[in-house]
Amino acid sequence: MRKGKGKMIGKSIKITFALLLIVSLLSVALVGCTPQQVVVTTTATATTTATATATATATTTATATATVTATATKPTNQIVLRYGSSEAATIYGEKYAVQPKLDKLELASNGRIKIERFMAGSVVTSGTEYEGTLTGLVDIGRMREYTPGAFTLISLGVLPYVAEDSSKVALAINQLIQKGYMKEGLKGLKFLTSYTSTPYGVIFKTQKPTTLAALKGMKIRSPGAVFTMAFNAMGVTPVPVTAAEVYDAYNRGLFEGASWAASAHIDFNTYEISKYYWKQDAQRWSNTVVGMNLGAWTRLPDDLKPLVEEILGPELAVAMIKDAYEYYDGVCLEKMAKAGIEIYSFDEAETAKMKAVITPVWDQMVTDFDKKGMPGKQIMTDFVDNLKKLGENPPWKP
Repeated sequence: MRKGKGKMIGKSIKITFALLLIVSLLSVALVGCTPQQVVVTTTATATTTATATATATATTTATATATVTATATKPTNQIVLRYGSSEAATIYGEKYAVQPKLDKLELASNGRIKIERFMAGSVVTSGTEYEGTLTGLVDIGRMREYTPGAFTLISLGVLPYVAEDSSKVALAINQLIQKGYMKEGLKGLKFLTSYTSTPYGVIFKTQKPTTLAALKGMKIRSPGAVFTMAFNAMGVTPVPVTAAEVYDAYNRGLFEGASWAASAHIDFNTYEISKYYWKQDAQRWSNTVVGMNLGAWTRLPDDLKPLVEEILGPELAVAMIKDAYEYYDGVCLEKMAKAGIEIYSFDEAETAKMKAVITPVWDQMVTDFDKKGMPGKQIMTDFVDNLKKLGENPPWKP
């Protein structure tokens, strides 16, 4: 009896180890052929217990554990797009708007789109973003108007008192571009969006003008041509000075006030030598287009194109203004206040006077468009209609 039982035990042990050997061999085979990044753990346990008599007990326990590790692979149809910017990823426009939208595009495509990011001028600089995107050095670019005449239409965003909400200015301009008003400047590119800054203000060292009359004859730094037209209409003497020169020129008294975004006054330290900040809220900057190289756009599968158009189109325009510029302006105005700068606005009566004297700047832009071979009056009429449909009330009337 003991002999028969012993044979049974031996046979059970052999079967157990045979099973464990099979598990181990399968594990090795999986390691060699599995291409996915998955961790699989298989545990096999065999226990055989036999008792022959009170003096003869045999217990065999065997446990085997096999772990299979694989390597992840990208989707076989993944498309890599190169995004280039002159700015670092930590700059607020990139940090709070562009980078999150690029991340969202990757996720929304279920990994079929991968964005390689070349930041801080590593591939394109502020002066070469247009050419770099046009020639395919990058596939997606934020392009400023450093190529004269390419994006003339977006200067509409600089018009005085164009709207209360900067994001609606951007959307109204984008609707014009979609109608084909800027097709010459976009040759070789797929237009995605344009956007504006938030409204500029004027910082002063010692004076605090609170009326239109008090502004007359003052010298104020002008950021660009449309600002210069508006200042001339106000009776102000505009002083064109580049961003890099503002602090030194202001400190030396070449002008009494400087028109700029609140963020720029902080970033370039003009607030440190100032006492007053007039929230003019009349004009903003508008010189940026986001677009794709046309070849890269054409190669995109048709089902992915609507994703790109939406996420890097209207969504990005609104995010740039709401999530980046308005947020950072708030931070900067708070910093000014803590530094002892008085932040103020004109009263309603003086603001109305201001609007009356600088609205003719709109007519001047119509004339300028006409001189460039563009249908000035029709563009302005369509622009105003777009703004009204978005809930704004621009001052220009056909």
